[in-house]
Amino acid sequence: MTMLDESARRWLASLEERQRKKSSRQLAPWDENTWFQAIKETAIVGPAVGTAARVLAADPMRIAVIFSPGSGLAVQVSTVSSINAASGIMVSATGSPLIITQKDFGPLCTAEWFAFQPVGASLNILEIALRDWPQ
Repeated sequence: MTMLDESARRWLASLEERQRKKSSRQLAPWDENTWFQAIKETAIVGPAVGTAARVLAADPMRIAVIFSPGSGLAVQVSTVSSINAASGIMVSATGSPLIITQKDFGPLCTAEWFAFQPVGASLNILEIALRDWPQ
């Protein structure tokens, strides 16, 4: 056996090992759905007086949350309960929704969230959470 043959055999063995590991970690798209809870959508209508309120409880299984105003008014969101009209993250009615994922923002996605809604404002929230952590 030549040196090239041995090198090629090792390379082929490592390629096969990588393929085996890769294929064991990937699921077909229809199988991936079993890992997720049903998408939860919540619409929160603003109070008669602009106030702050908890809109999401902390959830360690949540992997994505989307905040979008349901009215023409901006809404402030924050992980701090003392949020007011001048603090937090403004989710504009004319801009894109605020999308927070576990992949991009880590524990921020799983945190408890509060919102300050002015009179007449509403907030739509979509949550995506896992049923269980993949093994």
